[in-house]
Amino acid sequence: MLRLSLGGACRVIEVPQVEDCLQPVVNIVPLQLLVYHLTDLGGYYAN
Repeated sequence: MLRLSLGGACRVIEVPQVEDCLQPVVNIVPLQLLVYHLTDLGGYYAN
């Protein structure tokens, strides 16, 4: 589970529980999608 705190609001992104060696791979995909959509909403080119 990833916990994000933005401007006093707390949001949780739940990811599946997997083996410890695979957890970084499972965690990075939702974070990359979050960053992509935030840059898109901000009007920036996300490449």
